[in-house]
Amino acid sequence: MIKQPYGGYIGPIVLKGFTFENGYTDYIHSGDGDFLTETTLWDFKVSIHHPSKDHTLQILIYYLMGIHSDNSIYFESIQNLEIYNPRLQKFT
Repeated sequence: MIKQPYGGYIGPIVLKGFTFENGYTDYIHSGDGDFLTETTLWDFKVSIHHPSKDHTLQILIYYLMGIHSDNSIYFESIQNLEIYNPRLQKFT
């Protein structure tokens, strides 16, 4: 479970600290995801800044690689892409 900053939990976590084996491309050779809950792919960004367009593109690419990876079964139910910054206690 992921504890929300203002109370409550998100989860349960179905996959964490995963890679995208067989989901990489000729242009993208590495990358790893933070957490998956049943319907959400989570990327944690610890920064004093709000997420950038590059962070948004990164999590979208993670989703696309995930549906082509060995873990694709976990990505079939993904409906949301979320960026969480624990330093700012902000969800995006």
